[in-house]
Amino acid sequence: MYLADTLSRAYLKETSDTSNTTDKIESINMIDELPISEERISELTEHTTKDQQMQELKEVIQEGWPSNKWNVPSTVSIYFDIRDELTLQNGLLFKGERVIIPKSLRTDMIKNIHSSHIGIEGCLRRANISLYWPGMNAEVKYFIQRCETCLTFERKQHQETLISHEIPNHPWSKVGIDLMTFQSKNYLVTVDYYSNYWEVDYLEDTLVLTVIRDSNHKGKIEIDTQYTYIIMASPSNTDMKDLKTLILAVDSKVNKFNEKLDTIKNKFSNLVQEVKQHVTQVKLEFSKTG
Repeated sequence: MYLADTLSRAYLKETSDTSNTTDKIESINMIDELPISEERISELTEHTTKDQQMQELKEVIQEGWPSNKWNVPSTVSIYFDIRDELTLQNGLLFKGERVIIPKSLRTDMIKNIHSSHIGIEGCLRRANISLYWPGMNAEVKYFIQRCETCLTFERKQHQETLISHEIPNHPWSKVGIDLMTFQSKNYLVTVDYYSNYWEVDYLEDTLVLTVIRDSNHKGKIEIDTQYTYIIMASPSNTDMKDLKTLILAVDSKVNKFNEKLDTIKNKFSNLVQEVKQHVTQVKLEFSKTG
């Protein structure tokens, strides 16, 4: 037994109103979407008509692009790779939603884009909304990079003020120490901050105790005053234990310097007292004889 489906029994009867179908076509005019004034559009149309390259491009678009690039006129071959995006509307050429600018108006367009001096990136964003021609981005960058106003007021990273070392009062009161390796041998480089005099000493190894021992620099650092500094730029092969040892050694040296300084001060003070007493005695004896 055969059963007919439901829809076959519920068909719509043909009427004169539904027998003829009408195609709905939407017309879009790209010129109406451009953020350009009517005066500028008229100017673009006029210059496009006078531009030989634009006229040849129009003909190629209307006749159809050849399958081979070599068959395209040399003046418009640069547009071959974007041929699928090119259209012709009301005498103007478009690449997508962007109007193609003829050569005679390109400089003027760049000046208008750059009128507010918003920088390279801002001008490129503004131009890419509605304008196009081959090499536009490069020409915009070239123009802006030579703008005197932009060069004068462009944002620059401020340079930090150079902080220099204070000039020591006497030689070897402040030194810089660094380790150097040359031909698999280790050396200690010592530079005097006062005279820029430098010396190089051979190191048996790079242990902290060895560096401290050789950094005495033949006794020059030991006789310095309490303002002596020891600066190690790169203490390689050291750990926290060695670093503590280094700190204790430096503190010990500073304490010795202070002790020597106090001794010198006391000796100088005693010497001054003795000189004063001697001068007083000489004055008394001179007054008696006089």
